[in-house]
Amino acid sequence: MINNDGCYREGQSAATRYLLSRDRGHFIRTQERCLELAQTWFREVNAHLREDVLRIPYTTLFLECARSAASDQTAANCGAAKFSPSSTTATP
Repeated sequence: MINNDGCYREGQSAATRYLLSRDRGHFIRTQERCLELAQTWFREVNAHLREDVLRIPYTTLFLECARSAASDQTAANCGAAKFSPSSTTATP
């Protein structure tokens, strides 16, 4: 499963924090909290924090989640595309 959500991090600009606070989902979390939540359901979780996805100041967290190697094979058989973020991944 691939998921993307807004994400709080230390050192964000005031504009980014403001836009995140106005998100309609009302559940903006930190990267650590998102990972905790995903790891309760998935064995493998990879996180990619990006700040260059939108044309506005916004921090986006992409989560790549898999339950097991067998579920990865099932996704490959169904034609699911592999997520590969660009090399401009931001670090928290």
